[in-house]
Amino acid sequence: MKEEFRVRFGAVINEFVIPLLLCLVLLVPFSYRKNAWVLYLIVLFAIVKVLQRSVPLLRSRLIIDENHFRLLYGEHNIALSWEEIEIVSIDKKKKDVILSISTVDDCFTIPINYYESNKIVELIRNYAKSTAFDENAYKKLPCYSEFKTEMESLLNGVIVIKDDKFLSIIGWGTIVFSIAVSIIAYLSDGGITPLFLLLFTLLGLVIVLNIGVTEMTSLSITRKTIWGTNRLNWDEIKLIQISPFGEGIVLNNGKKQLSIPGGLYWEKVNRERNLSIFSELAKKHEIKIEENKFAAYKRTKNCRAK
Repeated sequence: MKEEFRVRFGAVINEFVIPLLLCLVLLVPFSYRKNAWVLYLIVLFAIVKVLQRSVPLLRSRLIIDENHFRLLYGEHNIALSWEEIEIVSIDKKKKDVILSISTVDDCFTIPINYYESNKIVELIRNYAKSTAFDENAYKKLPCYSEFKTEMESLLNGVIVIKDDKFLSIIGWGTIVFSIAVSIIAYLSDGGITPLFLLLFTLLGLVIVLNIGVTEMTSLSITRKTIWGTNRLNWDEIKLIQISPFGEGIVLNNGKKQLSIPGGLYWEKVNRERNLSIFSELAKKHEIKIEENKFAAYKRTKNCRAK
């Protein structure tokens, strides 16, 4: 029997209706100003970003039957037989329900809280192989032994992780756009709007000046930026906090704290491999890992490298 799931009405409100209403509400206090076009431009950009995220989600479908698991999302068409699926993980965090499915060759992470998650979980447990839910199922994959050998070899040296070029594009793009629009607005009317936009220039500068390199070895993890070098040894770390969407990672032991970009902002080359190595090192040293929505905003302290 085939079951088809579409996005819940509550998810439509949260992901589409409310963001659009907020964008429109922002226009009301400034609509009377002569240079309100500046704000119109910013709000238009925000609306476009909302639509880029929301429309594919609203059109998506998740289909489950006794033979296949299928997800249609934008240009993506994931179709897997239950025999192909080697690992299934369901992670429930507050309102989020994250489904992770792995085959021998691929891994897919799907936030199923947008759909009828309880029913989806029930069907997956009925159709997937019972061994797929084993906590150590990943060790049975052919690639695991290869990964373990590769990791041991890599950790004899230094793993260098550069920040993704996307950060530079966002940082410099924000600076150039804000300065240009500020100048145009000032020449046309002056007043508060240019000062407001200059705050975005400062935000761009913060992003650019904090771009750097993260280095991992079997003994320590190091962050290098224009501000200097900070390091923590793995055996010093008691807790790792990761932001929900992977923007930031914080490693601390109560007295020392090292903040590094999350996997979302690591360069795409070998990103998955480096995330796996990071996870394995945390397990090896029995470090507690928890989600923290403020992790991306916490600062480094007391771990300057000598």
